[in-house]
Formats: sequence, C-alpha cells, structure tokens
Amino acid sequence: MNLKRIKIALASMVVIGLTFTACSGDDGDAGPAGPAGINGANGAAGPAGPAGPQGPGIMDTTFTIDSLDWKNPSAPTGNSIFRRDTVALAMIDQSIVDEGAVFVYVSNDLVNPQWGALPQSRLIVVGGVFTSVNIQFTYDVGNLYLEHYAEAPAVLAMSDMLAKVIVVPPAALMEDVDWENYEEVRSVYGIQEFEIK
Repeated sequence: MNLKRIKIALASMVVIGLTFTACSGDDGDAGPAGPAGINGANGAAGPAGPAGPQGPGIMDTTFTIDSLDWKNPSAPTGNSIFRRDTVALAMIDQSIVDEGAVFVYVSNDLVNPQWGALPQSRLIVVGGVFTSVNIQFTYDVGNLYLEHYAEAPAVLAMSDMLAKVIVVPPAALMEDVDWENYEEVRSVYGIQEFEIK
C-alpha cells in the first residue's frame, strides 16, 4: 500500500509540474516606468583633493621710500623741481607692460597706513609759501619709477613714505573695480597686509 501511495504522489507531482510549465504564454510589452523614489540621505564627505595650480593672481609688495631716495635725474628748469626714485621690481614683466596693469598707493603714515592712489597732488609749505607737489609713477619691464614734480624755488624735501605696489596680470584684471579705492581692491583681490620691507 505504501508503494501505491508513492506512485500516486509521484504521478500527481508530474502532472502538476507539467501543468504549470506548459501554461506559460508569450511575454507582453514592458509596462511604463514607475515614479521616482525619494532621495536617500547624503553620504559622508570624501577626502580633500590635491591643491590646484596657482591661478593668475595679482602680486603686491610694500616698501618704505626714504626721503633720501629721491634723485634729480635732470637739472631743474626755472622754479620746477623733478625727482625720481627708481625701484627694481621683477614682477613687472613684458606681459604686464603689454596687457596687465600696475597700481601704486602711498601713505605718509608709516605706522597706520592710509593708502592713497597715485597720481595725486598735495599742497605743502616751502619757505612759508604753499607749493603744489604732484606725485605719479611710470614703469617698464623690471622697474617702477616714482616721480614728483614741484614748483618751488628751493630744494624740496619729501618726507619718508610707504608705497604699496599692486601688479595685475592680464588674466586677473576685473571690470568694475575702483582702482583708486585701496580697500575695495584689497577686498576684491584678497590682498593680505604683510610686514613692510
């Protein structure tokens, strides 16, 4: 009897197995995509990447102009006095001369500088007379020339002053910067105040 039951059970399983496998029809077309699920939480931040190359940033330097540095490159004519201080600056290269820019700011306060852009005019008293002094600059490759002109009948003594030079490569020049406002330039370009040379 046991054998009979085993035969019936095996025959039943074969019939059921053939029924389910034989009933499979052709697959239909894929249904439409379901709606997107909600985003999961952000993962942990990855490690910091290596530092990138230095960009085309500006260069700056600050130095003291001693009153004795001013030289007369030519003989005075009439009452006019012209003096020049030549400063060697390797950061002024041909690309700066051709397409970049140089800006100079000066301060008579050597301790707490109040920077004023060049060119500028000042009124000073020489021998009891007000005299106009014009301070400006020019430059060429490797050199900055600080110059002052005055209408005075005597040798004009300039006081010591600080000069800050900002050299801007062509790629770093920005429009809408007020170059006469040192604090704005400092903020826009992130200029740090360093020890004065």
